[in-house]
Amino acid sequence: MKNTVDLDDLLNAPLVINPDDEIKENDVVITKGVVTDDDLLNAPLAIDSNTDEETNIKTDIPEEHEVKEEKEKNIPPSQDTLYSRYKEKYPQLFQNGQLVDFDAAEEIGIISPVSGVATDDEQVTGGHVSTRTKETPFGFMYNTETESVEVQKENARNNQDFGRIERVAEDFDVPEMSAKEEDKFINDMIDAMPDKNPDGSVNLMKKFLGITGSTGYSIINALGKGVSYVGAGYQDIIEKVAKETQEAFPEQYNSIIKKSPKEFASEIGRGTMAGLEFSETVPVLGMVTKLPAANARIARKLANELAKNKKKAEKAWNRTLNVNKMKGATAQQIQEKKDEAKKVAEENKQISNQLIKEFEEKTGKTISTTDEAGNKKIDYNLARDVGNETAEDLVQSKGTTLFDKAKEEILGADISDNAALFGQGDTLFQPILKPDKFDGIVAVASDLKKANPQAFNNNKTIIDNLFDLTVNKKLIAGDELIDMLNKYDISFEDYVLTVVGSGSTAGKVLNKLSQIKRARPVNEMVAMQQAATIKNQDTIRNTIMRIENIRRGGLVSQIATAARNLTSAGIRAPLEGFGNVIDTALYNLSNEGVISGTKSLASINNWRDSFRHMKYMFNNPKETKEVVDFILERPELEGQYKLLFDNINEIMISTGRGKGGIVDKVLSEGEDAVMALNIPNRWQEFLVRRGAFLGELERLVKREYKIDFIDTLNQGKIRDLLNDAGNVRPAGARSFIDLVADSTQKALDVTYAKQPDIPMFRNISSFIVRNGLTVVAPFPRFMFNSMELMGQYMGGASIPLTRKIASMVTFGKVGKGKLTPKDRQRISRNLIGGATMLAAYQYRSSEDAPPDFKKLRLDDNTEMDTTPQFPMRQFLYLGEAGRRLVEGTFEDFFDSKEFLETFVGTNLRTGVGESIFQDLADIISATDISSEEKAAKGLVAPVADYLASWFVPFAQIIETQRALGIRGLEYKDLREDPTLDALTTAKKEFEKPFKQRGFTVSPEEEAAAPKREFVFAEDKKRVSPISRVLLGLNLSTRDSEEGEYLARLGYKDFKFGSKSQVPTVQRAENKIIREALPLIVNFVKDEEDNLREEYRDAGPATKEDFTEQAYVNSGVKGLIDIQIRKLKEKIANEGLGKGQASEYARQLLSFRKLPKNIRRRAVTQFYDLNDRSPNVAEEDDLIELAIIGKKIKSIFRGN
Repeated sequence: MKNTVDLDDLLNAPLVINPDDEIKENDVVITKGVVTDDDLLNAPLAIDSNTDEETNIKTDIPEEHEVKEEKEKNIPPSQDTLYSRYKEKYPQLFQNGQLVDFDAAEEIGIISPVSGVATDDEQVTGGHVSTRTKETPFGFMYNTETESVEVQKENARNNQDFGRIERVAEDFDVPEMSAKEEDKFINDMIDAMPDKNPDGSVNLMKKFLGITGSTGYSIINALGKGVSYVGAGYQDIIEKVAKETQEAFPEQYNSIIKKSPKEFASEIGRGTMAGLEFSETVPVLGMVTKLPAANARIARKLANELAKNKKKAEKAWNRTLNVNKMKGATAQQIQEKKDEAKKVAEENKQISNQLIKEFEEKTGKTISTTDEAGNKKIDYNLARDVGNETAEDLVQSKGTTLFDKAKEEILGADISDNAALFGQGDTLFQPILKPDKFDGIVAVASDLKKANPQAFNNNKTIIDNLFDLTVNKKLIAGDELIDMLNKYDISFEDYVLTVVGSGSTAGKVLNKLSQIKRARPVNEMVAMQQAATIKNQDTIRNTIMRIENIRRGGLVSQIATAARNLTSAGIRAPLEGFGNVIDTALYNLSNEGVISGTKSLASINNWRDSFRHMKYMFNNPKETKEVVDFILERPELEGQYKLLFDNINEIMISTGRGKGGIVDKVLSEGEDAVMALNIPNRWQEFLVRRGAFLGELERLVKREYKIDFIDTLNQGKIRDLLNDAGNVRPAGARSFIDLVADSTQKALDVTYAKQPDIPMFRNISSFIVRNGLTVVAPFPRFMFNSMELMGQYMGGASIPLTRKIASMVTFGKVGKGKLTPKDRQRISRNLIGGATMLAAYQYRSSEDAPPDFKKLRLDDNTEMDTTPQFPMRQFLYLGEAGRRLVEGTFEDFFDSKEFLETFVGTNLRTGVGESIFQDLADIISATDISSEEKAAKGLVAPVADYLASWFVPFAQIIETQRALGIRGLEYKDLREDPTLDALTTAKKEFEKPFKQRGFTVSPEEEAAAPKREFVFAEDKKRVSPISRVLLGLNLSTRDSEEGEYLARLGYKDFKFGSKSQVPTVQRAENKIIREALPLIVNFVKDEEDNLREEYRDAGPATKEDFTEQAYVNSGVKGLIDIQIRKLKEKIANEGLGKGQASEYARQLLSFRKLPKNIRRRAVTQFYDLNDRSPNVAEEDDLIELAIIGKKIKSIFRGN
């Protein structure tokens, strides 16, 4: 074996400094009287290659530290022992028994930091108590003396290494180089380094320098001047640099190097040599090794940069969304507060004993045991049993005279309702004297007694005195009590339960509770009212609700729906960000003045905070989920959690899920299936909600509390926030729970899931859902929320503006006061909506805009329908309306049906409401022979549409087949020609919606079906069906040039085409009209030029009433209408379209064209002639009816 000497051997070896002493073979010989670091590190190593034994520098007698090391391994000293030892050895580091100089302690290696990672029960093992401060909540662990020696040796080596860097520049006198020249010179060197080492292995050094750049090369080169490039000392230095680099650039280091710093250092020697040897062989590049001064300067730069990056990384780490850190810090905070409570309780045994005694005497129930000293101690099992008994007493008291009296005192409300109303919920029925909170209650009572001794100087019990202090704000302020409770980790709810729970009757509990309540947020109250209403409904209505909810869940279960909703969130998120900027500015304007509000608009922090929700949504959703769950898993926030993530389950339970029975079992299976299908949709919805919730909560906390929310969580102060403690919540600021409720509302708002703000909308929405009217409007909450949003975008500022004007007119008697949150929301959304409408106006005014306002042009032949991407269609409509108003052609554009569909009817189209209303009208108006056909259609069509809606989840299979080429991309017409027979009509109407969606049509049948004939396009096709399946995009080819010209004038394809009710005839007529369009359009375009000349020569009156485009449109549209009317008359008179229909269909058309009274008389005469009613399914009977009808018509005309 080779003889080796490592750096530790050199540092610890005995030095032979007497030149007269005998020199042995393996001694390290130093002939100077003074030894420097460089002498040691550069001393030649005597290695005998002819021996197989490893020679180590050591003495025969163990050193003192070696003996101590062996002893500490066998019997590790306790933390208290080490604390006492170091306190005596280094008294300058301690003050009043506490370690105060942590930097010095770490430097000499007597302490190591504790990384607080919580266990499942949020407990954490902290450092020694003497090392814990507010700045170091986890504290430090004391190291053994052996460990401290190792730290000192490591520090010594590091100091030597980096001290050498500073000295290198002093050893050479070279010309200065600019930083730019240095970087380019050395980066060229790095690029030229070989990718492989001489032995064929990967050159890790080149990869490393790819991360650190020129500065990395320079520091390694500078450091290498003092030690051998393959020595152990150099590897130690490389390992240290690699560690610093890994900390500063963790992602790059771990993805490129893929080795630990130690492994990297052990393999880097040959890579360094390969690089340096190569540099010497390349002209010019080799000069870099001759510039040690420049290298030293760059090395210092790297050292400084690493230090900066490390601090930056630490700062980022302290802000990062690391839930383990939050849990650890929280557990540490809780433990410290419990320790403090326990300490105070131990010092106040008298209060502890008195509290337990008074409780037991008042309730007659035992919750404690007594120790030898006579002190009472709560027994957990006994206390739990008593708590359960007390809960039973409260429940059983319901309906008694005592309870009735209590109800009168609490406005006649139910016991459980009041418990919920006051923010207690089911916890009212938990153990009233919580053993795990008892020490804190004792400590609070002790502090209150010291602060208000006169309040306890009476014959009342401690609990009653605490209640009096709580109610009487003159004795103790609410904020002061909150801070006192928080000091010992007692929430207001815990305190209330203890103070109020000593009453042995329900009446007393509720009476006291009403006096010191902390009410629930409004959104929870609204949800509770809704749940109570549903719960009190009869079984039939709830069963209908469950059935409809299953269907509605299926309507949104496609992947395309999830993608569309996510796209809508992506559209809405930046709009909300801009709104947040304005909201904060308005808040500061209203509360702090004009200057503060103006500064907010230009504040980088305001902009960053306002858009942070987007980062949480899309950049790090995993960490966001963990942090949001950490916040909302608190019992106090259970209601907010349910509103965000569990509302569907709550509704299912309220409507009877889990009650048992065959119906419940079947419906539960259906609910489970729909929940499974909706996993993609729920994933995106929760993704958006979490990001919106956390971003909004962070923004509100920073704005109203002036603290960084994430930093506060990382410091373990979630309990302080929940308790509204003074160390986080400024005096007069809103409760943290209110901020959470606002954030929940924001998250529900951006996903259109909140209850509508307008009471009328809210009531109508609830009525629709509870009464099964979702058949007509499946998603009323979305419909009303979207209407409210667009109303605010278009004119929300009008309400606060009106209030402000009223205040000015009435000199402050009406409308006076600061802007409310709703005012700020309306103003900000109105401003954002105005800006977005302006952008939409500019797009609609551009040459690239398609004629159809709701479409976007993607390329020369592809357009996208924006209807599913709310609110894109709505803004485009407003942009087009604005353009038309400016142009003077708004009347040509406006269509009431399209307006309602854009802002209301998008929701109705998903249901069957339109079909129901139309078919009911057909049934009512049917009075002749065709009444059976109309009645059958009116009765069957809505039922068929409803049943077909249950199969919507399977539509994505049809589209997937198109994406795979199994089905074609052409639009097909799968309608059948009508018949007057009721049963045949009913059958066709029932099959119609299933066929149109492709559910009952095979790919082969669809391919054989005739294509749908459009008027504005000859070959209309779907584009990229996979985009529809996965992204929810509706893409299709664009219309013909003539079709687009007509569309710009306000014509619609379906209105321009055939009105025939027979599909074969309609297709034939549409084809004829389409082929005639080029002639009509070319003729009209020629006339358009003449009309423009006419307008220019027209008088002032004409120009005052019309814009040029309005004048041209009125003339052009008149010409088009004349041409189309003549064309359709020719088609009808010559039967050009009927030639494509069957004989039966032609006869049916002939008979249908007769007036209603003529058709009735024809049926009567048919009966007289044939002694039977006509069989409308028979072609011969129809022919005879048509002949009879025509004769009667000619008689009436006098022919």
